Amino acid sequence: SDLQSLTTAPAANFSNPAATPSSMDFEQNSPTTVVRVTDGSYGAKPLGVISTDGGQSWTAFGSTPAGSKGGGSIAIAPDGSAMVWATEDTSSVWYSKDGGQTWSASTGISPQAQVVSNRVAPGIFYGFANGTLSISTDGGATFTTVQSVLPNNGVLTVLPDVQGDLWLTGGWNGSPLYTNTGSSSAPDLTEISGVQQANHLGFGMPAPGTGELTLFLDGEINGQWGLYRSTTGGASWIQINDPAHQWGGITTLSGDMRTFGTVYLGTGGGRGIIMGSSAN
Repeated sequence: SDLQSLTTAPAANFSNPAATPSSMDFEQNSPTTVVRVTDGSYGAKPLGVISTDGGQSWTAFGSTPAGSKGGGSIAIAPDGSAMVWATEDTSSVWYSKDGGQTWSASTGISPQAQVVSNRVAPGIFYGFANGTLSISTDGGATFTTVQSVLPNNGVLTVLPDVQGDLWLTGGWNGSPLYTNTGSSSAPDLTEISGVQQANHLGFGMPAPGTGELTLFLDGEINGQWGLYRSTTGGASWIQINDPAHQWGGITTLSGDMRTFGTVYLGTGGGRGIIMGSSAN
């Protein structure tokens, strides 16, 4: 098995570039292919890299978008056919269809947007900036605005179960939870009732006997702050923590796609990564 133990330190460290990434993504069809970008702080280079062995080793992109110091947000298509890179410091968002050898400017999307890929359909990318959602269906070359007047601080999450399973949370600042009630090519993000603040959204293996991915959320639901789980696509939630377990604030979270109810939390205050089980 190529699975790593979650309770034992690896025998060898990853061979990573000396840089803290601003964004990472992976090919949904081949998850061991991972891309990451950095802004080059403290002189770290290269600015964009790709791994085909699950992060054990990395290779620099063939080039960097013209005049950019990198950073920002990156997304890769589920089959690796295209990448979109919204660098943190240029007036354009960029796309590549040759594995990062060359980059061209996208049109119709705001600079410094968050970009994510559709996890099922190659060529579809979503962008979000300043409360505006945009979409590309041609591998990132052109984007079209599909919705405005959304929370300015929104963070997009795309689930890998169906095309266009797109969600919007508020990150650190919190906002209501939105889900796509439209299609993959014509999304319509609609607020879910009962969720007053949704900071971070994660997903994991469906509950036994169901086919719907389990959702994990930290925020405020029905007036109660906490960590929540839903096996009904957000229609109902159960709280899976208590007031004694807040972990200094949650910075990110993700469910486990192999084990129902297992969730991983990025924590504040130097508390590291927490793994918990909530299968009951």
